[in-house]
Amino acid sequence: MFMKKVMKSFESHWKDEVTEHGPRKASVPRTIVRMMRGRFICAVILDLILNIVPLLRSAYFLSELLNLIETPGSSYPMQIIFLIAICLSSMIRSTIFVSQLNLGAVAGIRVRSGVLSLVLKKILLRRSQNASVGNLVSLCANDGQRLYDAVQFGPFVVSVIPVIGATVYAGYLLGPWGIFGFVIFFAFIFFQVNYTIHNSCYVEIRVKETQVIEKSLRVQSILSAQPAAVPIISAVLTFLAMTLTNQDITVTQAFVFISLLNTLRLPLGITPYCLKYLAEGYSACKRIKKILIAEDELLTLSELSDQRNLVEIRNGYFGWRVHSHRNAESDTKTALTDTKVTSYGSTGKQDMADKQNGGYMHSQNEKDLLLESESSDDSLESSSGDTVITLHGITLSLAKGELLGICGAVGSGKTSIIQAILGMMRKENGEMALNKNMNIAYVPQQAWIMNATVRDNILFGKEFDAKKYWKIVEACALLSDFKQLPAGDQTEIGERGINLSGGQKQRISLARAVYRKTYKSCKSCLQIELFYPVHSDADLFLLDDPLSAVDAHVGQHLFTHCLKDMLKDKTVLFVTHQLQFLTDCDYILVMKDGQIIEEGTHNNLMAYLNGEYSNLIKTFHDDTKDSDDKDKTC
Repeated sequence: MFMKKVMKSFESHWKDEVTEHGPRKASVPRTIVRMMRGRFICAVILDLILNIVPLLRSAYFLSELLNLIETPGSSYPMQIIFLIAICLSSMIRSTIFVSQLNLGAVAGIRVRSGVLSLVLKKILLRRSQNASVGNLVSLCANDGQRLYDAVQFGPFVVSVIPVIGATVYAGYLLGPWGIFGFVIFFAFIFFQVNYTIHNSCYVEIRVKETQVIEKSLRVQSILSAQPAAVPIISAVLTFLAMTLTNQDITVTQAFVFISLLNTLRLPLGITPYCLKYLAEGYSACKRIKKILIAEDELLTLSELSDQRNLVEIRNGYFGWRVHSHRNAESDTKTALTDTKVTSYGSTGKQDMADKQNGGYMHSQNEKDLLLESESSDDSLESSSGDTVITLHGITLSLAKGELLGICGAVGSGKTSIIQAILGMMRKENGEMALNKNMNIAYVPQQAWIMNATVRDNILFGKEFDAKKYWKIVEACALLSDFKQLPAGDQTEIGERGINLSGGQKQRISLARAVYRKTYKSCKSCLQIELFYPVHSDADLFLLDDPLSAVDAHVGQHLFTHCLKDMLKDKTVLFVTHQLQFLTDCDYILVMKDGQIIEEGTHNNLMAYLNGEYSNLIKTFHDDTKDSDDKDKTC
């Protein structure tokens, strides 16, 4: 609820920002300030009090106390009052400092949660990304922390304002020499700020990162000792200069001046890092903006020609967006008619062209290249790019209750069919129609396992129904595995299922799909329900080679009891390399080079003696026979 609330708050302010200033001039930092305006104002006020109180303590309370002590016959009650005032000012400063850190931490958590939740929502709703997976992971992990640091420590930058007042008072106390001492003080601050921000820029553009970090750690260890050393150095140089020029200075003046310098240790120590956090936070906001202003690419759907069907694709051409800073050498029409590619991508002609042009442009300076890359405002926000077509002229229909099998060689486009139905690929031509009230369950090739118990991985947040649960577990051949696990289905699974075999992970994923209420299609596009549960069981099951990681015996059990029994009234799209199961499918599609080259029932396809499907079946049985002969020989 907290994440949902802060995300809606930031999303509302961001929409207002875009409406007022337009997508190009919209500012993420300004949106964050609007969202947390009240907390930022409170933080600034607390920071001013935090720095004014110690100045008041040194400039007035301490000065008056020392004057009373030096004056014979002065009132002891007044001395006690000033001592109490000094103690209270120190206590107030500590309390305000902790309060401001807590206020900043809460604000930082709210901002990070709201911004990253909206970023994650935008990423999940986009069918193709304008950034690599590494960039997106870095944005969600590292940039989220940068936002938190900027929000928490950014308000401390106003500490510079009381420092100006301290400089004026030092000039009043010691004359020009007091200002000279503060000049020395500011010189160290300038060095800190200059190096800290300069270093953060180098880290930002990733220029010789290891060397820069190593150097940074050495210098930061020196800078961390400056807040304690600089006041002493400044005071010693000031008093030395006054002594050499025969300037008079009293003990009270010297004591108050030293105390005044010591009160500025906090601004000296924290201001450079505040500026660093603000600079890094600003850079993170620019990267986040590129994600937020990217237009959502919704999948346009047509109407079903037959209401008995759940899915219809008519002469569909689907592909993946390939983003490049270079201009496309051919348009989409040429790609549709002339491009010959596999599901793995292009033929590599672009790489050859890069090499002929000097291969990564070594003549330019590495730093300049990285700066150019980092400063490119269009690298993420632009939706331009070439589409590599991987599916050509696809025409298929999935009727309610049908078991459709898809086979073909590796890289023939079987998985792409599923990804096209899920809306993960770009539709360049043709039509696709989906039943607007159906729910879809998807079992990918690589099972996704979370760090939780086996039961939690199957339920996936859904309410536990013992009868249904154990029936599904038996159908997915998991009972024997539960007996082998230390705590049965309550066994904790390691990160990414490290303590499970590939077959166990695949069967858990299949059981989750059968048990879980998953995706839902909307009226205008196919999208993932991010925050709300779906209240009806899945109607369409997309199974991407679910039997690849199990042996023949277990595979037969899964196909018979799970696909044919548990899902007998459901529509199933079954991608497989285990060709022996295709004989029980209602309809079969044979894929090759991203095209459907044969389709029909098993008997009809076997009638084509030299057909692709017939040859695949013969090769499969020959390989199976050879394997059995070897086993008998052994």
